[in-house]
Amino acid sequence: MTENLDDIIEFENENTELDFKAIQYQKVKFQDLLKDLMSMANAKTDADKYIIVGVKLLGNGNRDILGITEDFIDEATYQQLVHNNIEPELNFSYVSYQFQNKTLGVFKIFDSIDRPYMMKKDFGKLRIGESFIRKGSHQTRLSRKDFDFYTEKKITEKKFKGKIHTYFDEINQKSIALKILSSGDYPSDKAAENIKKILSDKKEKLKKNRRNVCSIF
Repeated sequence: MTENLDDIIEFENENTELDFKAIQYQKVKFQDLLKDLMSMANAKTDADKYIIVGVKLLGNGNRDILGITEDFIDEATYQQLVHNNIEPELNFSYVSYQFQNKTLGVFKIFDSIDRPYMMKKDFGKLRIGESFIRKGSHQTRLSRKDFDFYTEKKITEKKFKGKIHTYFDEINQKSIALKILSSGDYPSDKAAENIKKILSDKKEKLKKNRRNVCSIF
């Protein structure tokens, strides 16, 4: 998404990477903030995500620039809230932004590379272990399919890239013996194969269950 905030505020519609909020997150809305930030961070995109506060999106695609008229809430308040309730560490910033002579609040969610993000303790109606994801302009609970996606993504990204670092215990040592592994010996490859087998077994069980249901009728 473009870094030009003026264009985002004036022309963009809500999507996976963008949400508009009419009013600032006061204490009674902290539960909503946790859910919104978690959903954005878990979105299946590596791009930066934004929540623009002080803008009311209308049904016809137009928007009212309301601005924030009350005291602007300090970023540290939100950072502490998220740090205490979401794991792993979720990277975001919250700053004021002037647009059409009005003060808006801009949440920027970035470097969301350790997904999935989830509740690490109960807060309001949110329960420990709960997790949400943003898909388009909506948010929903994280599904098993989503968890499988993140697991496979992490395994793929952590595969051996062909570079190693070595050092010698003795300064005058002139040689080193290396054991060459076959491609199938890498731990990451073995883990990937195990996950693929688990997913394949689950698919087979689902097929059998469907056949059993059909045979009843």
